[in-house]
Amino acid sequence: MTLPTDYIDGDVLTAADVNAITTAVNSNTDLKVAVGTFNAKGDLLVGLTNDSVGVLSVGTNGYILTADSAETGGLKWAAASGKLVGFSSVYYGTNQQTTSASVTDIPNLNLTYTPALASSTIIVEITGTGSVTAVSDDPDPVRGYVQIEGSQRISLGTDLIGASTNGYDLYSPLVVRGVLNNTNTNARTYKGQFFVDSTTESGGVIELAVEGMWLTVMEVSP
Repeated sequence: MTLPTDYIDGDVLTAADVNAITTAVNSNTDLKVAVGTFNAKGDLLVGLTNDSVGVLSVGTNGYILTADSAETGGLKWAAASGKLVGFSSVYYGTNQQTTSASVTDIPNLNLTYTPALASSTIIVEITGTGSVTAVSDDPDPVRGYVQIEGSQRISLGTDLIGASTNGYDLYSPLVVRGVLNNTNTNARTYKGQFFVDSTTESGGVIELAVEGMWLTVMEVSP
């Protein structure tokens, strides 16, 4: 019921007017939510059923409000899924070469990252440019590889035929990506590695960072 608002100076209230005002006040008072309903910082008022309300307590830091019909109030706090929670990267712009058939660390292309969560997904990525060059006229393949700590790898110049000492393949951009399941919050160092597979060739050279190389670590929540 709406309270009257059209009184002017000199009006005389009748019993009926007072009764109407009292009825309106009682009606509006019955519909109010008592301030005592809220007991803590972050409490939210939620609908429970028709003409019934309740309180949803504040959630864990970083959690998001999520609809859930199984909950009494139809809402709950839940961890964000697929959220980027950490990021680190390092850049190195000086060319690096190797002729080794053994796995060798790429100088200065490493970083140490400490996960924010004990169970998250770690994405490690190397980007840049690279080439493989044959060093003889022997028409056999030379393959160069870049990899992340012995796991994910990309081949540079697969079956590159060394037609001359100047023969090469240039790849731009070079992208090597590894996806790892994290199980703790221990710091770990990630690094790029490279080597030349010249088992059927008299030699070869892999050259990286023609335009610079990036090593990037990204952490995503589960």
